[in-house]
Order: sequence, then C-alpha cells, then structure tokens
Amino acid sequence: MTEIMHVLHSVPDMNAGGLENFIMNVYRNVDRSRIQFDFLQHHSYDSFFDHEIRSLGGRIYRYPVVENKNVLGYQRYIKSLLRQHPEIRVVHSHMSSLSFAFFAAAKSGGCAVRICHSHSTSHDRSLKGWTKYALSRFAAKDANVLLACSTEAGRYLFGSREFQVQRNVIDTTRFAFDAVARRETRRQLGVSEEFVVGHIGRFSYAKNHSFIVQIFEKVRQMRPEARLVLVGDGEPEVKESVKALVHDRGLDGAVVFPEVTDSPEHFYSAFDAFLFPSLFEGLPLTGVEAQCSGLPCFFSDSITPELNVSRFATYLSLSDSATNWAAHVCAAPACVDRALGRQEVEAAGYEAVAGSKVLVEKYLDGFGMF
Repeated sequence: MTEIMHVLHSVPDMNAGGLENFIMNVYRNVDRSRIQFDFLQHHSYDSFFDHEIRSLGGRIYRYPVVENKNVLGYQRYIKSLLRQHPEIRVVHSHMSSLSFAFFAAAKSGGCAVRICHSHSTSHDRSLKGWTKYALSRFAAKDANVLLACSTEAGRYLFGSREFQVQRNVIDTTRFAFDAVARRETRRQLGVSEEFVVGHIGRFSYAKNHSFIVQIFEKVRQMRPEARLVLVGDGEPEVKESVKALVHDRGLDGAVVFPEVTDSPEHFYSAFDAFLFPSLFEGLPLTGVEAQCSGLPCFFSDSITPELNVSRFATYLSLSDSATNWAAHVCAAPACVDRALGRQEVEAAGYEAVAGSKVLVEKYLDGFGMF
C-alpha cells in the first residue's frame, strides 16, 4: 500500500476568509488516498472550517504564537512535529510575517519542500501592519518553492526571485447563479424587488468598508429603495466602526450585517451588484466567486487586472468620488444572462477540480525535488 503524503498548511486560523476558502476548495477535490492536508493554526481558538477538516481526515495542530509571542518555543514545536510525523513531506505557509521562523524550523526539521505563498500586494498602514511588513521581508529566506495568487502578489513578497502563479480556484458549479436561491435569500433578507448591493469580505482596513458605506449613501440618493448587505466577520473594532458609520449616516434600516455563512453562494445570487473597493488585495477569491454568479462587480483599480476574468468585472479608481462609483453601480444591467458567469470563469482557468489536480501533482512530485 502506497504511503499517503501529508502537506502541512501553516495558516493564522481556518475561519472563512479568502485564503482559507482557497485551501478548502483544493482540499475538497484532492484524491485523499494519495495525499492529505494537515493544518498548523496560530491561535488557541477553534475555527470555522475545523469540523470539515476533521471530517475529511485532516489533522489540526495549534501553537498560539500570535498570542504568546514565544517564537523560539514555536520553532521547537515545528521541529518536533516534523520529526514525529515523517509523512509530512511538504510544508506550505500562507503567513508571510511568521514564515521566516516557520521555514527555518522546517528546514532544520528535515522537510525538503518548503512552499511560501503570497496572498497580498500590500499591508495595513498601522504599527502592527508595518511590523508584519518588516518581518515579511524575510519570509522566503528558507523557502525553496515560491507561489503567489497573482503576479503583483508575487512581486510584492518575492521581488525579483522567480515564482509561480497559483490561481485561486473555486467550485464553479456551487457558485453559478441560482434563481431559486435568489428568491429564498432575498425573502430571508426581507427584500423583494429592491435593488440589493452586496459585499462579502472580512472586516479589515484593506477592504475599505467606510468607502462602501459612502458609495451606498449615494446609491440611495439615486435609488431610494436600495439595500446594502455586508457579509463577513474579521476585526471586531473595524466592524463596530462600520456599524457606527452606518448609524451616523442614517442608514440603519437599509444596511444588513448577516452572520458568516457556509453558503455564501446564495448571497451572490441574491445580489444585484457587488462592491469591492479594496485598498489592496492579492487576487480576492470573492471576486472570482461573484463573477461566476454572473453578478455585476465593481472593483477598485488597486486590485490586479488578473481578476478581470469575465464581462461582469468593472474597474473604478479609488480617486473617483463616491457619487461616480454609485452612478456606475446604479447603471448595472438588470437584464443579463447570469449563467454566462460560470462559463467565462471556467474558460479563464479558475475551476477547482482541474486546478486542484495540477497542484496535487506538483505536491506529489515535490515540485521537482523528489
């Protein structure tokens, strides 16, 4: 019987964010008689995807270095873990700020294939953000495979070093437009014919939620019946500040904050327009999902043009006024064949089954190192 190879993914946690969904999209489609995913999480709390990971046979390890700041203890833990589990032949880090310590320990622990994966193109302009940026400059020092979700994300983290672009694949069948789900989700949201603007993403500095609220305020002036739906968790202080802004602008009755769901595809079907004016991104998975649903999408020009994978993508400048953004959103065509979204996203190479097979074969081959 052939031994099953294990890949250890190093992640902050496995809550429902973009990189976590990317990993799960791949994990659900791998041949688990040949390869298994394990997860090293860096917080002490349980995560959104933990139950599903275990149901698929994955193992979850935790060392809360983000909380206890014990980097030396963290490195000892990684070396011990790899020595106890020789079936872990590949490590794959999705954390640029801690990768310097992770890869040094993995190299010392004897792991031959060490993958550093870039998922962003910038950082928060806070003390914490600048600290993470400084640490990320050493992220790939002991890595020997470099991946990025987009060309810009690769250049941001790796500079002139050679890297490969790994597309953020999705389950296109799941995220295709569904008229039944649209009716039911809109009923749950308390809307019928109203114009619904949506956003799915974690509450953080990068997502630019304050500008979303400003744009929506202008949308309401043009379409008074409009509703805004903001789906996500993230940083509690950011979410509370957004709620306070909504209140200050007199929009309480027009803005909904649903709980994070394991069926985000239903929201895409329910929306009439998708707002995503991020300050920076790698290549946002939600942008691919929304286009797959045939949903008119409005992205900021700070997001890589590699996200433009269908006729449903429109790019606008962050220097444009909220009024200009609102005018484009309100002009979104209502009569369009939303089934075209799936066709065009698949044609662009973002379908999970095929994309996962390619990545798995690279894992099994050790990216040419076995």
